[in-house]
Amino acid sequence: MDSERSSIFLFQHWDQQLTIFSSLDLEKHVDSIPKACGVAGWVFTNHEPAVVNDAYKGPRFCKDLDDLTGFKTYNIVCAPLVLSKLCLGTIQSLNKKEGDFNDNDLDLLRLAANMVAISINNSNRYNELLVTNEACQKFIKQISANMGNIFDQ
Repeated sequence: MDSERSSIFLFQHWDQQLTIFSSLDLEKHVDSIPKACGVAGWVFTNHEPAVVNDAYKGPRFCKDLDDLTGFKTYNIVCAPLVLSKLCLGTIQSLNKKEGDFNDNDLDLLRLAANMVAISINNSNRYNELLVTNEACQKFIKQISANMGNIFDQ
């Protein structure tokens, strides 16, 4: 994206927050934000992408995040991570190095968002399979042990 920073915000159902994963270490510790906070929150809530080329003049921008992180945001391009009508979070890029974000940047980010959403879904499914497999193995061990006890009697 030829920008200073990119981030992914993933929605966490248990606390209704967007957890931040940044391409660079944040100067101050920020784990998550309310699901409707800032441009990322607006994109998540509305399932619509956004380009904001003058962040501090935009009504959706939350300057509190800049205050918390110590990072100065000038412009933003943000897209939802949508899979089968379910929004998993958002992906954004901040501070284009030359000029403003444009429709080409938005198209590129939307393409990345589609790939990221599929990857997140695949990762979630894989983790679910690991948990299920572990539970099945424990169950089989328990049944096997119980069967051994029955035959020993």
